[in-house]
Amino acid sequence: MEETLAAMATRLRLSSLYLKPLQRLRRTPPSRRLNLLFVCKGNICRSAYAEHRSRKLLAERGIENIVVASCGLEAIPDAPAYPSTRRVARQRGLDLDAHKTQPVDTPLLNWADLIVVMEPAQLRRLRQYAPIFTYKTILLGALVLDPGGNLIIGDPWGKPDEEFEKCFDQIDRALLVLADQLPFIPGPPHRQRQHAGSA
Repeated sequence: MEETLAAMATRLRLSSLYLKPLQRLRRTPPSRRLNLLFVCKGNICRSAYAEHRSRKLLAERGIENIVVASCGLEAIPDAPAYPSTRRVARQRGLDLDAHKTQPVDTPLLNWADLIVVMEPAQLRRLRQYAPIFTYKTILLGALVLDPGGNLIIGDPWGKPDEEFEKCFDQIDRALLVLADQLPFIPGPPHRQRQHAGSA
């Protein structure tokens, strides 16, 4: 019981630190478009998977006003997703074969209404572009704090597929929570595809 209470206290404390931008965003009227940007190191594993998983999740829910993209702090332009990322994602019903990486830049950060990073260190690195960006950035792992208070969604690059499974499980749990908290317009799934294509 003491561990459970400690975990709850940690979750509340960390949520107040890393989820404030999401709390502010929830007051946004759901009538306007929302741009969601996932960021990791290379845009070949975590953020690539999060982009495609969240896009599918939103389409399944018929959410039409949220546009999703991803990028990497150290990404090489137009590189494919990592082979293990594509392989494990395919087993989960996602096709990342057409994914192309893009490096983070100021116009992309300006475009985003909500920026989602995988590690606290990535949040600190965004301050190199402008401190203002940290005010609309959340830590994905804070949505589903693991036992022991681990906030980081670790980089599975170079590791066995089992590590990709664990990483993607953590991302999936967090995205379900995120989708429930974003302001959105429910509508038929085909309208989501039309909206994204016109962006």
